[in-house]
Amino acid sequence: MARYLFDDLWYNSTPQQRLSVSSVEGYNVFQGISLSVDDRQKVLNLHLKDEYLSPYLKTNMNLFHLLMMDEQADIKFFKLENGWLFEFDGIPAGPKPFGQQKYDTR
Repeated sequence: MARYLFDDLWYNSTPQQRLSVSSVEGYNVFQGISLSVDDRQKVLNLHLKDEYLSPYLKTNMNLFHLLMMDEQADIKFFKLENGWLFEFDGIPAGPKPFGQQKYDTR
């Protein structure tokens, strides 16, 4: 699924969206793209949170991060030699405190 999504986004991207990066997080990158706000929903529709325990998904985020992703996060999508890499920026590190005592009292 990620292969088809990357190909679609790459061919419909503008030259300003295409990234000239050779490596990210120690992985060799062939192509990279910075997603527009309109295209971010396509990545979120992959439902990465449903693949959290899959052996085919490697992530350094916990399940909270995967559940809290929305269109406000800056998303970069890279094509690697043996897979694809998503880079998410702007995801909250933890839940925001709420209530009078800064936590849920239920």
